[in-house]
Amino acid sequence: GKKDESHSVAQQHAQQVEAGSPPATNNTAAASSANTSGAETGLTQSSARQALDAEWMASLFPSKEEAKRQKWLTALLDNEFEYVDELSDLDASNGWDSLGLPLAIKATIQKAF
Repeated sequence: GKKDESHSVAQQHAQQVEAGSPPATNNTAAASSANTSGAETGLTQSSARQALDAEWMASLFPSKEEAKRQKWLTALLDNEFEYVDELSDLDASNGWDSLGLPLAIKATIQKAF
């Protein structure tokens, strides 16, 4: 009867959403997921990107002097890095070694992602 029809409509809607094609009447779900997916950079994470900033450096190196943390942050920013996830693309031979960061600092940053 009626219950079966409404149930099947709900199932069809769920299948459309899972398939990545939401019905035209409900674009809010698609819009909200696009805003949080980092689609402009090809990221698939749903969390916001962590910026390379003084607060992030302080969270990694709370016992180090602020002047040192700022020097390391400047080295990263001078090389056009803006977000933590961008550092994961660096390799040892021509990436991390060329930044001029102390070994312990590089190792700690690498463990952060």
